[in-house]
This record gives sequence, structure tokens and C-alpha cells, in this order.
Amino acid sequence: MARKQVQAPGDAALAGSVASSASRALLERLIEHSPAVVYRCLLTPTFPVTFMSGAVRRLLGYAPEDFYQEGFWFNRIHPDDRQRIEAAYEAALATGQADCEYRFRHADGAWRWTRDQASVLYDKENRPTELIGFWTDVDGRRQAEDILRELNRSLEQRVREGATELIAANEALHQADGERHRLAELASRRRLELERALRISQLGEMSAGLAHELNQPLAAIIYTLTGAANRAARGELDHVHTAEALHSAITHAHRAAAIIARVRDFTVRHTPQHQPLSIDTVIEDMIELTRHAAEAGGTIVDIEIRPGLPPVSADKVQIEQVLLNLLMNAFESVNSARPRRRAVLVSADLIKDGVIEVCIEDTGGGATPEMRSRMFEPFYTTKQNGMGLGLSICQTIIEEHGGAIRAEPATGGGLCVRFTLTGGLRR
Repeated sequence: MARKQVQAPGDAALAGSVASSASRALLERLIEHSPAVVYRCLLTPTFPVTFMSGAVRRLLGYAPEDFYQEGFWFNRIHPDDRQRIEAAYEAALATGQADCEYRFRHADGAWRWTRDQASVLYDKENRPTELIGFWTDVDGRRQAEDILRELNRSLEQRVREGATELIAANEALHQADGERHRLAELASRRRLELERALRISQLGEMSAGLAHELNQPLAAIIYTLTGAANRAARGELDHVHTAEALHSAITHAHRAAAIIARVRDFTVRHTPQHQPLSIDTVIEDMIELTRHAAEAGGTIVDIEIRPGLPPVSADKVQIEQVLLNLLMNAFESVNSARPRRRAVLVSADLIKDGVIEVCIEDTGGGATPEMRSRMFEPFYTTKQNGMGLGLSICQTIIEEHGGAIRAEPATGGGLCVRFTLTGGLRR
């Protein structure tokens, strides 16, 4: 397949191609205030830098002029990353693209993780001549992933300890009538803490997917601004196109903020509150939250929700936790069984007056009758590293909402887990 030719303008052509002083000033502001560092370098053995935007001061603490020194860039890449980065740039000559993350020494001496995304520019004879790309700061995300991994290692022990205390408290509740009220409050607090710990653990397992979901709008912002910069360099950027670029960047920024807000609301401590809830909205939100986990395993998620379902009386965070647990179990089952068609069906229907039934059906390996009879017991698990608490918590949540949960064989193989919720406010 022939590569698309991109003519790299010279410095004189670049200066003369700006449509107007207003557009040029706007372009400079876009580049200067962009969260990304924009750069250009020649495709020669030493990759000499021909342009470095001022944003590099905020990201790495250096002046743009520092990078014009021979060897300045590569000498500050972490030694353990240099061979991998050189290989990535060599591969870019064949693919036309480079996308990698590596550690770069900040001016203060600390190592900072950066993401480097670049495209190859070609001359009229379709020969690669330059790289144009941008850096973004991913150090915070890398640190968050390290924290989540450490949190997951410690959470299992904490969850087991909390679950043991919960079971002991429930047994004592039946044996000591005089302590019933105090132990009930203790058990409730412990269970809420356990539910929150499991939610954090589930998000920890999804950390890579969440990072991907955040990277998408951030990358879109950077591509939009870089595209605007390139158009301005060719003299094609006017006020209309500028407004469109800024509007697109703002839209993607709002999308990133919404993802962060959803994760924050899911993990914060809260007291359960029953209120009218649209079950189809909650289902769609949880499918969106787990979308990357499904795509990573090549699983198709189908949705069949009856239009016009009445609201149910439920606690939003608890129902989200039930759906998240069942969806992640379904994806894991499909990935383990590797069926010809990898699919999960999520459906919701009105089975009788005021009662809504939600079903999560997968095409995985299914479960034996014994497994189905015990899967809601605390600490029962068939997973190698499972704790056996997720489905037990799901059953407790659904029963406290006045519903029921059960598992049965799916129509075409696999497993179907159904639970019911009641419409109207609970008294």
C-alpha cells in the first residue's frame, strides 16, 4: 500500500504560509498552552530536533533550546528504556507511526514517565524525512497504576479479615439477643466497608481499561490541537476552523471529567439510600465502564431492554456494584471458555406488575448444578485467585432490595444470572 505523501514545509515556507497575524497568534497560543509538547526532528542517525514547543518547560523543566544540542534528548532517556525507544523509531520508518512510553530525566533530576506519539513526514519522492509528534505527561497515571497494584495486593487480606469479622458478628447476633442491636450496626458498617473494598478491588482490576478510557479523550484533544497547528502552518486555519478545534477539545475534556466523576462516585463511602432509579440508565453506565474489559477479550455485549420500564426503588451504587460484578464474571467466563462466539447479553424486562428482571447471559463454559447451588455462599469460589465474596455480596444487596437472584444454564450454553427489583419507593 503506498504511503500518503506529506510535504514537510521549510522554515521560510512555514513563516510565509500563516493566513493572518490573528491566526498565527492563535496558533502560537494553542501550542504554548496545549498539555502536550509538540516537536519536530530530522530522520537522521542522531535525530536532530528542529522544533520544540514551550510546553516542555512545564513538562520537563527544560528550555526548548536545550533540545537543539546534539544528544540532549536521548542522553536523558532512562538507560533501561533507550533500546526499546530506538527500536520503536526504527519501526516507525516502516509503519509511519510511533507510540511509546518511557522515562525521561526531569531538570530537577527525577525520572518522569512520558508518552511519545509521532508521525513520519515524507518528501515528494515518498522518502521519510522528518518526525512530527508530541509528548504527554503520563507520570501521574503510571504512579496511580502502581498504587492500584499495591492496593490490590493488600486488599485481599483486608477483605478476608473484614469478611471473617462480618461472619463472626452475624453468628454472635443470633447467640446474644441482648447484643442484637449493637452487633447489627457493627455488621452493617463492616459490610458497607467490605462492599467498598470490593468495588475498589474491581476498579483496580480494570485500571488498564480506565487508563485507556481516559487516554482516548486526552489523545483526541492533542490530535485536534496538533491538526489545527498543521492547518495553520499551511495557511488553512481561519476563525471558523479555530472555533471548531476549540469546541472539539472542550467536548473531549468534558468526557474525561465525566469518567473521573463516575469512578469517584463509585468508590466514595456512602450510606445506602433507596430512591427511584432508571435501571436502563444504570445498565448502560456499567456497560460503558466495562467496555474496555469486553473489547480486550473480543467479547460482544448485546443489550435488550424493554422500552418504557418503570423506575425501581434502589440504591444506585449498590445496584452498580451488582451489575459490575456480574458483567466482569461473564467476561472472565467467556475468556476462559474461548467459545466460537464470544458474547454477553444484558436484558431487562417487566415480568409482572412493578417487578423488573435483569439477566446477564454469557456464552462461556457454564456451571455444574453443584456450582450453581453454592455460588452465592460466602468464600465459595472456583477461581484460582478468587475470594468467593462477590456473588455473596450481590445476593445480600438484591435481597435487601426486596428482590431475588438466581443462576441457571443459558439457552445456548454458558450461564444466565437473573435478579429482580421492585418499582416504587420502599417503606
